Amino acid sequence: MHKNACNIGKAYFLIANEGPKATSPEYLPYQLLTEYLAGSKTSPLQADLIIDKALLDDVYMEAWPRRYAKGWQPFAAETEVNKVAPSVDGFWRLIEEVKSTGVSESELNFAKKRLLKAHWRTLDDQYEVASALAT
Repeated sequence: MHKNACNIGKAYFLIANEGPKATSPEYLPYQLLTEYLAGSKTSPLQADLIIDKALLDDVYMEAWPRRYAKGWQPFAAETEVNKVAPSVDGFWRLIEEVKSTGVSESELNFAKKRLLKAHWRTLDDQYEVASALAT
């Protein structure tokens, strides 16, 4: 294989789930949940599926502000082709675990701090400021 050849054996997949509309009272808790699940290297999705089980190479989950209720929300990941099914199973297992056991207050506070830090970083981004002014 040529040293500059692409790795065509990678699998990139997207799971879409329904989420609340951005103006609903459920949106901020949903945003906090996605930050808790995937927002850092210690988050459940990254710690379990990337570090512990080595099923994924990368994972992405974020609350997108949607105009209408039940708009799709993304969970995207990158892995080897033969690891897609176990990765999807692992994702749903973690979701069910969080549903049944909940999230501790300390983990929730850590996710809140990450969200606030990201928000302040966005406010300090001059491109974002210029875009907001232009709008």
